[in-house]
Amino acid sequence: VWFLSYSKVNSHIINSAKETSPVCRILCIHGAGSTDQIYVRKYSNPHGNLSNYLINYVQENSMELLALQLPGRAGRSLENCCTDIKTLIDDFYPVFFNHFIGDINIKNNADIVPWILVGHSMGGLICFELLKKIKFEFMRAFQDILKFKQEPISEQPDFITLLRKKRIFPELLLIMSTCPPNIPETDFPWRKNRYLDNEEFMKECKEWGMNEGAFKKLSLIHI
Repeated sequence: VWFLSYSKVNSHIINSAKETSPVCRILCIHGAGSTDQIYVRKYSNPHGNLSNYLINYVQENSMELLALQLPGRAGRSLENCCTDIKTLIDDFYPVFFNHFIGDINIKNNADIVPWILVGHSMGGLICFELLKKIKFEFMRAFQDILKFKQEPISEQPDFITLLRKKRIFPELLLIMSTCPPNIPETDFPWRKNRYLDNEEFMKECKEWGMNEGAFKKLSLIHI
């Protein structure tokens, strides 16, 4: 239910004669105002003449693409939306763990397929919280194989290195159109739209390089 597009975008794996693991897994999380289709739609542009480069790359390189579909929209529109990211992560984590990590022996070499984590806008914040969840879930598991130090295990460089070495943490984290959650709102590179009047909003958009053609329409709309 979390990956509604799985069979469509991973037919190269499902229909493969060889039962082998993918070379890499890519977990993509969309933002608040979109759906999984920003990653898995057939064409990358509205005119339908530019194929989806991500899907082509995944299929050509024997990768697995998992585009998360949040509840309350698109194919899950009959479900209730999550009201906070922590609840969302708690619901999703068992599914993530079974598919991406599985039953590994942390004291030996891990047999985990390398994976990449991608998040757009609010999806970036979900990525951050997912990594926090992974980090704290594995703290107890690694406690007995790391030397005791005065600082908490979660802050020890050896601990983070171990998570990466065993591929429990992703090979790459890619976050777009959002700020790290530890940055104060006063330091954001943009201003919240709800605090801006029409002229201020258009000025903000221009500073971010929006196409001039859009402002002819915006000037007729009271925001």
